[in-house]
Amino acid sequence: MLKNKISNIFITLILICFIQSCAPSKLTITEIYKEVNTDYIAFNENDLEYEIRNTPVKFVKEYGEDGNRETLKEIHDIRAKREYRPYYSDIGNLKVKSRSKCNSTYYYEVKFIVDRTEITPYLDSTALKLNYKEYGKENVNFNLNSKMLETRRTVKKMLFFDKDKEWKVLKLLSLNDKIYDHIFGKGFQKCVENKSETTEYLPY
Repeated sequence: MLKNKISNIFITLILICFIQSCAPSKLTITEIYKEVNTDYIAFNENDLEYEIRNTPVKFVKEYGEDGNRETLKEIHDIRAKREYRPYYSDIGNLKVKSRSKCNSTYYYEVKFIVDRTEITPYLDSTALKLNYKEYGKENVNFNLNSKMLETRRTVKKMLFFDKDKEWKVLKLLSLNDKIYDHIFGKGFQKCVENKSETTEYLPY
């Protein structure tokens, strides 16, 4: 009887150690900033290798490493050929919610401000009004002489711990888009939405 109790305690301790070892260490605000800002720097520089590393493991398994690289390279080449590529500033006013877990995935919900600058020689008054509507007139500046459009945007993203033990960045999507359930399992997206509604950003 005593032997069985000791055995059960031992198994429980092993399980606790296993679970704790699977959970990633909590990130500091500085580490979170670095991860998210690196994502924007890579986007600015059209960094193909970063985008490959940032791809969720689920997609790599579905399309294969070669298929994933080929798909991302097509997007990379289209961006590279754009006559007027936008420029994004470093992120600012970063806000972070406590680390959460849905299904078996740990993640942080983050919100920040980023400035986008682009030459828009074909921007007309209708398109300008649409920018006013989407970002707020106070966050849009258009120089008629240089055709330079500047917009200040509030962006929400998810920093998640993937199955390859790497932190990766994804856009925080609405519940109508089922891509999260596809990547992380059924019910993930609803879980994220529920936690997002009931948690506040940390007072850093």
